[in-house]
Amino acid sequence: MTAVASSSVAVPANGRDDDLRRALLVGAGIVLPGFIALALLGSLRTYPAGLPGFWDYPSGTIGDALLVPTIVVALVVQAQALRQWAVPGERHWQILGAVVGAVGGAAVPLSWYLDPHTSHIWMLPEAHHYLLAGWWHFGYLTAATALLGYLIVTVLGRLHRAPNAATGLPKGFSSTAMTFIVGAGLAMLMLIGRDAVAGGKTAASATTIASLVAVAAIFLGGLAWAAGTVRWRLLLTPAAIVTVFLVGLLGVIVGWKPHDPVIIGLGAITAALACIAATSPLGSHPEHAQNRWPTAVAMTAVVTAGLIRSSDSLLRGESRPLLWLVAGVVLAFALLLLVDRGQNDFRRVVRYSFFVGYCMLMYYLAVRIRSPLGEDSAGASVSVADAAFDVMVFTLIQTRFGDLGDGDKQRVEAEFISSPDQASRPTSQEVSSGPGIVVDMLLLGIAVGLSLFMLLVVAAEALGLDRNTVDVSTIRVVLLIGTILAGALGLLSNFLLRRWRVREGEPPVDSRLLHHGLYLPHWFGAAAIAAALVWLTTILALSGGPVHIPLLASLAAVVVFAFSMRTLLSTPVLLQMLRPTIGQVALCFMAAAAVALGAFWFISMGIWQGSQPLTGAWFVATTICVFAGTTIVYTAAGHALTAGLPPAVIDPATDERSKTQYVLSREAIQGYIGLDAINLGVVLLIGVALPLYAATRDQELHASSLSVIAAMVFLPGLISAIFWGLHNWRLWEDLNAQASRTGISRPIFALTDHDWHQAKALDARRAKRFLIHLRLNRYSMIALMACGLAYLADVLLR
Repeated sequence: MTAVASSSVAVPANGRDDDLRRALLVGAGIVLPGFIALALLGSLRTYPAGLPGFWDYPSGTIGDALLVPTIVVALVVQAQALRQWAVPGERHWQILGAVVGAVGGAAVPLSWYLDPHTSHIWMLPEAHHYLLAGWWHFGYLTAATALLGYLIVTVLGRLHRAPNAATGLPKGFSSTAMTFIVGAGLAMLMLIGRDAVAGGKTAASATTIASLVAVAAIFLGGLAWAAGTVRWRLLLTPAAIVTVFLVGLLGVIVGWKPHDPVIIGLGAITAALACIAATSPLGSHPEHAQNRWPTAVAMTAVVTAGLIRSSDSLLRGESRPLLWLVAGVVLAFALLLLVDRGQNDFRRVVRYSFFVGYCMLMYYLAVRIRSPLGEDSAGASVSVADAAFDVMVFTLIQTRFGDLGDGDKQRVEAEFISSPDQASRPTSQEVSSGPGIVVDMLLLGIAVGLSLFMLLVVAAEALGLDRNTVDVSTIRVVLLIGTILAGALGLLSNFLLRRWRVREGEPPVDSRLLHHGLYLPHWFGAAAIAAALVWLTTILALSGGPVHIPLLASLAAVVVFAFSMRTLLSTPVLLQMLRPTIGQVALCFMAAAAVALGAFWFISMGIWQGSQPLTGAWFVATTICVFAGTTIVYTAAGHALTAGLPPAVIDPATDERSKTQYVLSREAIQGYIGLDAINLGVVLLIGVALPLYAATRDQELHASSLSVIAAMVFLPGLISAIFWGLHNWRLWEDLNAQASRTGISRPIFALTDHDWHQAKALDARRAKRFLIHLRLNRYSMIALMACGLAYLADVLLR
């Protein structure tokens, strides 16, 4: 939860990263003896049956798992930001704060232990008798509140001593940290109060509630004292964020625990992914950057609350249960509009509200199908999901291209020059690069994919689609291990190449680069090839049993190999007008072969166990691992190659770095490699996995059940391919039109040592290559999707 731009003293970026890492370590340290230890003790079930257990108390689940670590991390970050105002005498106050915190924390469990009339719970099965978990909780709570008291006194004291900056806030004041502290702190008090009230009208409950009121009053009063003459109107935005967050949390805990906690939990994760993508523009505005993460958290809370309240209303038989979900989505995006104060495009907000609303609707329909009310209407629920998806995608396509056109125009204007003289003038505008869009697309793709799969898995049983399926053997865990190892090697490759690049310096951007090619060490592909080999080994280890639909699997593998091999060579090398070496070609070949073999195994063996298809849950788990492994291997190879590119073009006349987006820009090319990897994974998911899921179900089903799934699969996949192709096509059209009308790209001009005629000829060759590249990309995606859809059509028409 956040406010205005921070007024902190300038701290180097690496110093801020170190501070954050230390704070996260402290936060992780409080989770281990708190949530994890208590959850393990609660799972032992050493208490009598019938008593409320660990998961029945949101202060121990949501609170100890999320809120307490958040408070600790935010307090540590804020204390470090205010370190300039530390004084030697503060140690005495810190110790006093720790002592007071420890006494206050110990008083609450002690009152429950001493009260003869207190309600019996899993830690306290009878009066005056704590189990091991109870005494552990007593010690943990005492230590945690001591730490909180120490940190709160530290922050408030330093904040009081800090002078006000020009913004009206104290120097070193972090709006993000303080908003998280206040929001999570009040939320934790709310959860503890809820659990105390649930314990009945006892002396222990009264002691707990009185302690909560005192803590809230002391902290807020101390914050007002520490802030001094701060301009309180500057804190209206974080106050609104905190308010929405608390409203959402209240909606979550009413009637705790929620029905279908697995569905609700995945729904909360999906909402978080979509809300993070929706708030990404806040990060590019200096005034609103610190509002981004608190806003995303508050939006997630209120959307999740809407889903929970709608599900509960449905199961209680109330009328119009979806109004709760609609209200949650509307409130979340109203907060986004309030926070960005008109900086965000209203149409974009509407589009993202469609995304979030659609995803939450999938989880609501899954709850409905699982309920006794929805068993007989599973097909109708899936049809509703199909119609909602069609409306969402149509709205997205109708309005998205206008925004892309504006962004493309700015990026082209920043990169292209119309005369040799213009090359000596640096660009005056900062333009956001493509990778930001890539991240948003990835988050939204994962969110939509999770919600679709959850609905289909839940609907499978009601529709009879899993009637003849089987579970897999435990050996399938090898797939997860292989994915994790490949990811670790990919991270290692990136880390080693970054260190090498810092040590060696950046490559030149002139004719030497054109003749030499990528500047890379001889070992540049070692870790990336190891990641590909791990993935290959994993797939080969799981390759056993009969091979199903070999023709479809072979065709898909050929398309995947051709796409991967060509794009890995083209994007970081050929489209940069450079020549690949044998080692670079070998790296691309290994990565493409690993990805293609993974696609072949997935289609022919991965979704089967013997002669029967997998159950829905195992199918989802296998698909996610294949999606992750494919993306990791492809991205690791591509990023290993981009390490040989310059970060951007430096103009020798001005020593300024041009913000190029298409040619010889390491960060941008890495983003486009990520986009290709995501496109490949998503099309494999939507165009192949979902049709196979429908087609491999019991083929003796009544046609209407299968056609419901088929209808849901076909149109989203088709639209995804069209949208992806049109986006890239428009990108090329803008780029090519600008090049032919006004001049050439700045990096191309630098690559020819500022020879205008050579640069024009080189740029013409580059534009031709780019056109062919995009056409082949589009045809590859269509061919891959055609494999899955053709098989589905064949099954339906038999």
